[in-house]
Amino acid sequence: MLNDYFEFVAAAVTAQGGEILRFIGDAMLIVFPIDENSSREPACEAAIDAAIDAQNTLASLNHRRRRRGQPEIEFGVGLNVGEVIYGNVGSPDRLDFTVMGPAVNRTARLESLTRELDRNILFSKEFAELIDDPVQSFGEHNMKGIDEPQAVFALQSE
Repeated sequence: MLNDYFEFVAAAVTAQGGEILRFIGDAMLIVFPIDENSSREPACEAAIDAAIDAQNTLASLNHRRRRRGQPEIEFGVGLNVGEVIYGNVGSPDRLDFTVMGPAVNRTARLESLTRELDRNILFSKEFAELIDDPVQSFGEHNMKGIDEPQAVFALQSE
């Protein structure tokens, strides 16, 4: 089941130009790179498109899983935009390329709210301002490791 999940998410992400940095248990750390020569809007549009594509593929996959009597796959996506620190971290014997920083923490906290708010895709105010899709506010929420409550948004159509 986990391999099925990783496969359809990876296909959606790579088709939109995203990069899978690593697998963390049943989660994936994914980035849509932005550099000094590009703007944030295309990366955010690619990220939301990948999330929507993955969600649509999941609906189809779950239909087949139900027919075979298999459990459905559920997943949540947290989307945020911000600066990160990236590079290899670890020990001389074992290095891992990763991203770190407050933007990564907020993204993880958004993902953890998906179940509570019964939405597959949640994102920050900064992300919402950079996409063309209609969005709806889910108010402000306290998030572990973040001092101020954070505005949370979802797609209006979800």
